[in-house]
Amino acid sequence: MMPSSAHVRSPLPVWQWLVPALAAIVICLPAWNGELIWDDHGLYLTDNPLMRAADGPWRFWFSTECVDYYPLTYTLFWVQWQLVGAAPWLYHATNFLLHGIATALLVRLLHRLSVPMPWLVGLLFAVHPLQVETVSWISQQKALLATACGYAALIAFDRDRDRASGRWPARLAAVVLYALSLAAKPIFITLPPILFAWTALSGPSDPRSSKAWARAAAVTAPFFVIALVFGVVGIPFQLKGFEPDARGQDMLSRFASLGWTAWFYVWKTCWPFDQCFIYPRWRIDGQNLLHWLPNAGIVAVALLLAGLRGRLGDRPLIAWLVYLLTMLPALGIVDVGFWQFSYVADHYVYQSLPALLVLAVDLVWLCVPVNRPAGVGSGAAHRACLWLAVAVACLLAVISWQRARIYRTEAGLWLDTLAKNPSAEIAWYQLAVADAASGRLAEAEARYARAAALSPRVARTWVRLGETRRGLRKWAAAREAYAQAVALDNRPSRDRLTAAVGGAIAALATGEPTAALDLLKGEVAPHLDTVSLTAEDRTGLTARAAAYRRAALLASGDTEAAAAAEAALARYLDRNANAREPAARASDEARQPAAAATIWASLAADDPAFLANLAASLMAAGQTDAAVSAFLESARRFPDDPGMAANAARALAIAGRPAEALPLFERALERGRAAGIDPTTLTRWAEERVRAGAAAGKSAP
Repeated sequence: MMPSSAHVRSPLPVWQWLVPALAAIVICLPAWNGELIWDDHGLYLTDNPLMRAADGPWRFWFSTECVDYYPLTYTLFWVQWQLVGAAPWLYHATNFLLHGIATALLVRLLHRLSVPMPWLVGLLFAVHPLQVETVSWISQQKALLATACGYAALIAFDRDRDRASGRWPARLAAVVLYALSLAAKPIFITLPPILFAWTALSGPSDPRSSKAWARAAAVTAPFFVIALVFGVVGIPFQLKGFEPDARGQDMLSRFASLGWTAWFYVWKTCWPFDQCFIYPRWRIDGQNLLHWLPNAGIVAVALLLAGLRGRLGDRPLIAWLVYLLTMLPALGIVDVGFWQFSYVADHYVYQSLPALLVLAVDLVWLCVPVNRPAGVGSGAAHRACLWLAVAVACLLAVISWQRARIYRTEAGLWLDTLAKNPSAEIAWYQLAVADAASGRLAEAEARYARAAALSPRVARTWVRLGETRRGLRKWAAAREAYAQAVALDNRPSRDRLTAAVGGAIAALATGEPTAALDLLKGEVAPHLDTVSLTAEDRTGLTARAAAYRRAALLASGDTEAAAAAEAALARYLDRNANAREPAARASDEARQPAAAATIWASLAADDPAFLANLAASLMAAGQTDAAVSAFLESARRFPDDPGMAANAARALAIAGRPAEALPLFERALERGRAAGIDPTTLTRWAEERVRAGAAAGKSAP
């Protein structure tokens, strides 16, 4: 891949970089404007408060608030967020454009390195199915940006090598572009050794002399320093929120895994079918000698290519070594959070795929049985190989186009994952999150339970399972799930706090107020102010814990302590208006509707949308007339809301005023059909209307 010395190159025809770049831009169009997926929500965009902060870019570069140290990527996300918010189309368009830019730069780089048919390598890089995940998933804008900057840095570095004088602009550009690449994502952190060998072996001095190695060290020193800085800064970021041993392997097994991972990507390059978002995790035992065979295979290929240098030249060996070195950060020695789900993923090979493609094209090219000059041959065998290569590129493009469709919806992606890897715990978990967000709690419970069965030591799954069962009022089962989470998470954390607070209401609901008080005293109170939480989470958990404590004290018969807890809660709500809603909901859960109604009334005074909540609490407290008045007021304030009308009608029917309920049921049905309310709800309202009509007929004089 690397020329031995500076030489004059023929100009690169425009079509050779333009055609692959255009193919790269359009290949994943089926995913354009597709939904945000997984980390797009939780890490980078919608749930990242820095996206909405005016000083977000400064904090990306000079704070540790983000989960990764990818400041350039976060800054680019921030700019897009200011333009379109959470609308996905611009982020996808940026990904497509960056893939096109990276492809064009790759072709130009390969042309500078005298690689045969750089346009073909670029075309295969652009349309290969292994690239679909990186290009279609917004979160991987980091890899696209890092790769584009990295290829640009290599071009600048090669220009520096070619110039006998006036080289500082090119060298400075190479250093700056390399730093920007690592600031996007440090996927090229192992590039400096490659640059060092390149400089030493292809410089003007004899590569066997100390002068050549000293010159190489001087030229590449800035790259080593930059890589070291980003490595020291970045590794701790990768472990945020994850167990230190995300892979679950000892060091011997990790080294045994190197070969498996490297050969996996070679296999997927040659056989690009059955892509999966989360591949199954292998079970590799470093004590088993057979599990070291892939590592032996890597060494054997290197030795074979070295032995055939006289026939094949240096380029195949260099391509193989470049692939291995650039993939080294993703082979599993260093922990990253993703290893808890799988040891491999398509997006990890994006920047290294060209090395494998160069190796493949080079070997095929060298095996074409024709006599040809140093440039491009013209024999029939050569033309046949070219047409075959184009046909392969077209086949890859069709596969990629079809694969990109999977990324249009998050649910579709997770369902496709489960069809290929039913043991993917994170797929069950994410589908359950979507179910819970849509109110499908029964489906969410089943999927959380499946995720917990697959990975029983993941505390967050037990927390979500407990929260879902809490929503279903399955208190005994919820308490069991919360207890599992508390037992697993052995340090104060958001999950442990959430589980402890949830466990308190579950214990209270199952008739054990003392157990609830023990949880609140031992697990919640000492850590509410020390665990890292968002302001919203801290306020919500504090309000819920205070409401549950008051209820537990009343249930245990300690009225004096309960009165003190009531006063403390009132003071807290006076100071924190945002705590009123979670406190009211917690009071309803704890079967204290009168206390909840008091809080809902203060909320409804500011926002009439809370009138329905106030009415429901009043009804539960036995204050029927006041509840009916609140329901009627909510229906009056929101005449187009079918749910408000149905609630008011139901309250009137319960209060013995069925004739007044009938027109409200009619309104609810009419508005509900227009709004597309689900048929089950409409059927229930229709049945309630029939019963109200029958009651009205009986009560008529």
